[in-house]
Amino acid sequence: MKNILWIVVLGLFLFACSKSDQDYVENCADQKTRSYWDSRANEFKKEKSRLEVDKALAKDKVERKVIQKFINSKNYYIDLYTNAHKKKLDQKMYEFPRYTGNFEKCGKEFNDNPVYFKQRYE
Repeated sequence: MKNILWIVVLGLFLFACSKSDQDYVENCADQKTRSYWDSRANEFKKEKSRLEVDKALAKDKVERKVIQKFINSKNYYIDLYTNAHKKKLDQKMYEFPRYTGNFEKCGKEFNDNPVYFKQRYE
C-alpha cells in the first residue's frame, strides 16, 4: 500500500513539473520577439548617450535638470525592453502588440505539429 502511495505522489510531482503547452508557445513567442526587444533597447541606449552629451554641454542648472528627466525616461524604456522576456504572459500581451501577434503565430504552429514544436521550443 505504501508503494502505491509513493508511486502516486511521484507521478503527481512529475506531472506538476512538466511544461504546459502554453509554456512552449510562450517560449516560441519570446524567441520571435527577442530581436524587436533588443533593437528597441538599443535605440533607447543611443538616445540616452546623446542626452548625456547634451547634459554635459548644458549651460545652466535648469537645462541639466530637464535633460536628466529625459535620461530617466530612457532608462525606464531600456529596462522595459531589456527585461520584457521576464514579465508574465498577460503583461507581455498587454504591453507589446507585436508579442501578441507572435504568440498567435506560435499557437498556430503548435496546433499544426505539437510534437515537433515541443522539441524545437523546449
